[in-house]
Amino acid sequence: MNCRIGYLAASLVLTTSAQADILRVDPSANPGGDGSSWTRAFDSLTDALAAASAGDELWIVGGSYVPDTPSGQAATFTLPSGVKMYGGFQGNESTLAQRGNPLSPLTVLNGAGVSYHVVSMSNADPATVIDGFRITKGNADGSGSGSTGRGGGIYAPNSSPTIRNIQFVQNHAQSRGGAVYLSGNSASFATISGCDFESNSGSNGVAIHADTQVTVQGCKFDSNAGGTCVVFTGNGVFSVDDSEFTGNTGTVYGAIFMALDTGASQSFISDTTFTNNTGTLTGGIQYILEGTHQITSCQFYGNHGDARAGAVTTEFTDDAGNTLTIENSAFSGNSGDTSSGAVMFNSSNTAYVINCSVSGNTSVSGPCAGLMIGDGTVHTRNSILWGNLAGVTLNQDDSIWFPPQATATANRCIIQSLGTGSPAPTGANNTSTNPLFVDDDGADNNAGTPDDNLRLMPGSPAIDAGNNLYVGASVSADVYGVSRFADDTGTPDTGDSGGLPPVVDIGAAEFQGTTPNDCVADTNGDGMLTPADFTAWINAFNNNLPECDQNGDGSCTPTDFTAWIANFNAGC
Repeated sequence: MNCRIGYLAASLVLTTSAQADILRVDPSANPGGDGSSWTRAFDSLTDALAAASAGDELWIVGGSYVPDTPSGQAATFTLPSGVKMYGGFQGNESTLAQRGNPLSPLTVLNGAGVSYHVVSMSNADPATVIDGFRITKGNADGSGSGSTGRGGGIYAPNSSPTIRNIQFVQNHAQSRGGAVYLSGNSASFATISGCDFESNSGSNGVAIHADTQVTVQGCKFDSNAGGTCVVFTGNGVFSVDDSEFTGNTGTVYGAIFMALDTGASQSFISDTTFTNNTGTLTGGIQYILEGTHQITSCQFYGNHGDARAGAVTTEFTDDAGNTLTIENSAFSGNSGDTSSGAVMFNSSNTAYVINCSVSGNTSVSGPCAGLMIGDGTVHTRNSILWGNLAGVTLNQDDSIWFPPQATATANRCIIQSLGTGSPAPTGANNTSTNPLFVDDDGADNNAGTPDDNLRLMPGSPAIDAGNNLYVGASVSADVYGVSRFADDTGTPDTGDSGGLPPVVDIGAAEFQGTTPNDCVADTNGDGMLTPADFTAWINAFNNNLPECDQNGDGSCTPTDFTAWIANFNAGC
């Protein structure tokens, strides 16, 4: 009996798969097509969507498409659950792989400033995909908390779609989700990858408002304006990876607002750059309520907050277990008016700052420009706090400040003017020696731009001076993407390897050493100086490998070729 049931189930699966269709759409096609081939393509995207069912794929030729069903502001393209909708076709492909660049030719879904939602879906399962479109001019301008004020680009309640390779441009929502609105239950999990969000507007979540678990990967957020660029609420797991937030303006928070409502919730923000985002409270990331949160290998440049920190602020509830760990990250040229320039911890919880470089941040009238600890306990480890300025008097308060009700520890850190101003954090193996950044304000001499170079120069006291036991298990590269553990054989180890050498450096950047084998010009590492080392250096230059850096400035530039010649002629 069990065998027969299994056979029947397998037969049903095979039958379902066999019924999946590819429906083609070409606006230049003759009317009456059924989508079964390019010569019989649908001439209407609305008709193709109406004919699609779970398992089907829609292949859509580049062009502009405007929703017309239902009429007026309710007009929208309704994507059924389980359907995969692909744009960017020429109209002659026989496989999806032949599509090439999904955004060329460009396939535009245009709400024309009329439609509440350009694309709609409801109860969409994880097999639902939209890929390869520009979605523009959705206008969810309805009042109140109903659907007409949410999701100008995509409106997706109770859904777990994959949204991929989409340009969201000039969409608006009066309430939530100018470009994308997502909601769901504890089982929902959406994925947004390879998308660009530009010049969207609205109230809460100008680019994305997610009341459900979501992963954002490889996306760019540029010049969006309104309440906050991205809003995550509810509970579960939320992540942002390998993304960029640039020039977003918030009437509350600039880049990300994280309001998770259970202690079991988690968020992960990694390998992401935040540049010139502004908010009336926090410019970069604001955390409230509850959860366990991590920021790893991120860079913050020139962000500004009026009333909170320029880059990151925490304001958790008093419940035990709410934590934030900031690791392997760089903060340069961020500013605040009345609070911290870089980071403000305003929660009676525990936080960790590990292998970070906090440099060149400012506060107009706040007590601190680096790490401001209003409450709770903050442990700073393997980190550099240097060149930050609050007010006009340079002292320790510029880099790290905490009132009597807060607790601060620092271990294996470089802190400018340590012990002046407020009492020093408790801890050991700290110093106030100049860390010797390569160029902390960059070629433009302006801290807060991406050319700021917080790598270490030869002779830096930060080299091989950290504690490996503080480094998170998932961290293998520094903030610039090179090895996190690299031994400089010309520098004595003053740090602690924890039995796992080589010793990590202090700060966000790892000095890669003059050369891995003590002979600068021996770029192929064979122990000899031969013409083959020139070929090896060219390869290192083309691929930005550590061996390229022949002058020890932490960068790979054409000047290293001149240095290689000198090193080669000097011999070993």
